[in-house]
Amino acid sequence: MNALFVHFVFIRFRAPIGYRKEGATIDETRLKYRWDIFNRITLSSLKNQTNQNFGILIFFYKRSPQC
Repeated sequence: MNALFVHFVFIRFRAPIGYRKEGATIDETRLKYRWDIFNRITLSSLKNQTNQNFGILIFFYKRSPQC
């Protein structure tokens, strides 16, 4: 990342932003569906960028189950 500017992509994957009830969960089927979309579309898109001069920060909810 040797450039004048470095861009960052911030991704919220199951990170609460305050409008959801504390302790609210998402069912496992929905979580797997979202993880599949994230892998197929989001990560694929980032990997295929012609300009790779960027960093990625992915935010997860600490209580999220592992996929």
